[in-house]
Amino acid sequence: MADTLTFNVLSRAIAKRIITEPVDRVLVLNVADKFDAERGHRSTVEIVKTQDGFLSFWKGLPIGLVSDIAAPYLTTLFKQFISQYVPKQNLTIITMLARVALCYPLGTIHSRTVAEEGEKSTLEIVKDIAKNDGVLGFFPGMILSLAGVVLYRSAFLNLHQSYRSLLPRAIVPVAAMISAHTVVYPIYTIRVKVMAESGNENKHYDGSIIKAFSTTYREEGIMGFYRGYHISLLKSFLNLLIETF
Repeated sequence: MADTLTFNVLSRAIAKRIITEPVDRVLVLNVADKFDAERGHRSTVEIVKTQDGFLSFWKGLPIGLVSDIAAPYLTTLFKQFISQYVPKQNLTIITMLARVALCYPLGTIHSRTVAEEGEKSTLEIVKDIAKNDGVLGFFPGMILSLAGVVLYRSAFLNLHQSYRSLLPRAIVPVAAMISAHTVVYPIYTIRVKVMAESGNENKHYDGSIIKAFSTTYREEGIMGFYRGYHISLLKSFLNLLIETF
């Protein structure tokens, strides 16, 4: 039973990452304003293929796999430990927050890797982050991300309840997911912006979520917070399909 569970977790994590990694790189490059990304995702795809080659769409695959495989096991260990101290009704949200916090450094390294132009390795990126930003450089925007988890869960549950009387039962979860995703997407945008420049000597946002918010609004307006939104929906649906089948 345990061996089957382990195999299922590993195989699903590997499949999800291999399939969605190219989408993830295009998404991060667009959100992080790389390659003159305002021209759209098609332009980003062409530039990546020309400058870095086709296989570079999977540039963040190794660190992404480490994160995806580590997350369920770290979360399970934390849940087993904390369950004896936390009321059952609060256990789910606390576990979700712990999952984000425990794997946040890996997420930062992944975002920084896929946003990197050229051939710098993941190990070199880790050294840059440690050298230029120290330990905190692995946690840019984490408080905002944790707030996003709480907001997403609250929005999803409330919208799911509301849609039950308005929509066919089969599409209620998907509608609630899309709506909640739309609500929290600006948080994702800001998180990626500060993550993608972690370890850089010259930072556009200085690692500050406040500056990232104000600069994005000043330079791009409201729509700047939804850069790459359609790509993120594609990634979400791909993940949902893999989880389903």
